[in-house]
Amino acid sequence: VQTKIREVELGEKCGDLIAKSTVESKWFTLGREVRDTLSNLAPRIAGLVAAERNQEKCFTIIDTEVRLVLETLSGGHA
Repeated sequence: VQTKIREVELGEKCGDLIAKSTVESKWFTLGREVRDTLSNLAPRIAGLVAAERNQEKCFTIIDTEVRLVLETLSGGHA
């Protein structure tokens, strides 16, 4: 048991292990950011898409905005 405790303590000190509460908090924040960003997508592009009659142009508008959202959410590492 002592060996396991030391392994966990060493993992925490080396940065290999992090607290469960930290992971949960980070996932919650990330989930909220994804939700908020995607929720704003349709209102932002609805007028642009509605003004277009060409299916290809509609696709381009939507595709461009989705890619922008994904790049934003990835921190610019897309």
